[in-house]
Amino acid sequence: MTTPAAPFPIEVSVAPTVRGRWWRSGWPPLLLALACAGAYAVFFALPYYVNDLDRFPLAELATAAPDPREAWPHDQGPSWDAFRTGAMATFLLDPAVALATLAWAGLRTRQGIAAGDLRRTGPALVAAAIALGTLAWVLSPFGRALMGWSLG
Repeated sequence: MTTPAAPFPIEVSVAPTVRGRWWRSGWPPLLLALACAGAYAVFFALPYYVNDLDRFPLAELATAAPDPREAWPHDQGPSWDAFRTGAMATFLLDPAVALATLAWAGLRTRQGIAAGDLRRTGPALVAAAIALGTLAWVLSPFGRALMGWSLG
C-alpha cells in the first residue's frame, strides 16, 4: 500500500501497537466491585455474625427489635461513630456504585470480546458477576433486614 506523499510501501503489520492503559483494562471495575461487596461485608454482615443475630427471624430483625445501640460496634462508645457513618455511606452510595461498576464491566467485556483480549474480558466478567451479586444481596430480604437493623 502506498500513500501519495510517500512512494515507498508502508508495512502496516510492523506498526507499533498502542496498548491500553491499566485503567482501560478489566481490573479497575473488578477492584471497585470487590470494594462494594467488601463494604457490605464489613458494615452489615460482620455485626450480624458478631452479635449472633441469626437467632432472630428476619421480620423481627428488620424492625430493629434487638436494639442495635446495645450491640457491637455501637456499644463501644463514641469512638465507633465512624463505623456507623461508614454503614450509612455504604447504604446510600454502594447501590449506585455497584450499578456503575456493572455498566463499566459490561463495557470492558464488550471491548475485550471485540478485541479478542482475554486480559480485559476475564476480570470484567468477574466484576460484572460480583456487582450483580452485590445488587442481588441488597435487594434480598436478608440484605434489607440486615440494613434495617443496622441503621435502625
